[in-house]
Amino acid sequence: MITRNQYDEFLKNILEEIDSDWVIIGGSLLAIIHASDRTTADIDICPLNEMTNEHRLLLMNVAVRSGLPIEVINPGADFFLRQIPNWKASLILFKSGKRGSLFRPSLELYLKLKLNRGTDTDIEDCISFIIWYKKNSLEINLEAIKNILDSYDSEKTIKIMEKI
Repeated sequence: MITRNQYDEFLKNILEEIDSDWVIIGGSLLAIIHASDRTTADIDICPLNEMTNEHRLLLMNVAVRSGLPIEVINPGADFFLRQIPNWKASLILFKSGKRGSLFRPSLELYLKLKLNRGTDTDIEDCISFIIWYKKNSLEINLEAIKNILDSYDSEKTIKIMEKI
């Protein structure tokens, strides 16, 4: 599992060494923002622009220099992010470095990403992110969230609605 120090080192190196902007999603985001105690074995990071082989190699090099194996780079994250129309409009600046910036998804985008798969872990991640939003007094657009939840299996979204 990836430690908080490894996440911090990895993200610092990315923003200092690679000329690109990035999005951090999934369980990785929750670990980085301390929204959950759940640990992850991978890092769900995607470039704002198209993922190239050069990006993959740069990410793998940074992972190794950060004390992580190359397998921590999750190539599936980019695929899932790009399935959502207009996803870039739902990004929030998280950190900036010398050579790039790191964004995170809005609550609405995060829910869409997680609910497309809808595993029990995905549902728990959604709840953790909602709790983090509330704890940090971030605005929650209840109408938008309700519209998103209404478009998915109601059995899976009942737990999420209870937390809003």
